[in-house]
Amino acid sequence: MENMKTTELLDEIYEATKGGDWNDRAGALREELRSREPFFSWTHDNNGVPIEDSIEQTDENVKQLKRHKHDPLNGDVLIRI
Repeated sequence: MENMKTTELLDEIYEATKGGDWNDRAGALREELRSREPFFSWTHDNNGVPIEDSIEQTDENVKQLKRHKHDPLNGDVLIRI
């Protein structure tokens, strides 16, 4: 797959998923595409971290903020998102 052109990979994915089934071959082709430009830029943030991992980290941060309660003794305030 490394020797295939990007357009050939796209054609192979189209053929592999034509019936609506996403099989292992199509998954392997997709992973190869994700390592190439412009797909790499579309699926990774500026630091090269996959977008899915960045979203998971953001979700964890939001959960921590939601758990934050107002405490009149020390001045902590609940942040609503």
